Amino acid sequence: MDVAPSFHPAPNNSFSTTLPYLQIYWDSTSLGALKTCPRYYFYSIIQGFTSYHQSVHLTFGLLYHSSLEYYDHMKFSGLDHDAALIATVRKVLIDTWDAKLNRAIEMDSDTKSRSGLLRTVIWYLDQFKDDTLKTVKLDNGKPAIELSFRFACGYKSTATDEDFFLCGHFDKYADMDDKYL
Repeated sequence: MDVAPSFHPAPNNSFSTTLPYLQIYWDSTSLGALKTCPRYYFYSIIQGFTSYHQSVHLTFGLLYHSSLEYYDHMKFSGLDHDAALIATVRKVLIDTWDAKLNRAIEMDSDTKSRSGLLRTVIWYLDQFKDDTLKTVKLDNGKPAIELSFRFACGYKSTATDEDFFLCGHFDKYADMDDKYL
């Protein structure tokens, strides 16, 4: 007898252990889903259902964001703009290559494509190469890039007496040169 596999989403640490459907840790994704539609929130956040295919817009945005983050790391490590740009372009080329098919990944868009991503990254980094903002160095010596935060927002669940938290990420924490203040 063939039995269809049951769906068991990965555990989500954003929820209460006392009351499983009570979300304690909230970020922009879960708040946005709830504002869109409570049923959409239930299926996407609580049940963990996602689309089989990732949106070309999301794919492009994630690749673009990771490229800029990589450039910031390269600059922080001491590379000049040109060397950091070359390293970043190399990363984009690797990240957009499908090794199994031995070809560039397909994004099903005329503008949001591999070449469009390369042009966008190079244009942006060249446009802002003389940025006066300098990435802050943390006490542990690492750059202040992609920092997560969470804080109690002052509300508690009346059902479980647990605090609610707001969570997110900073792309970069930077300091501006005093001469521009």
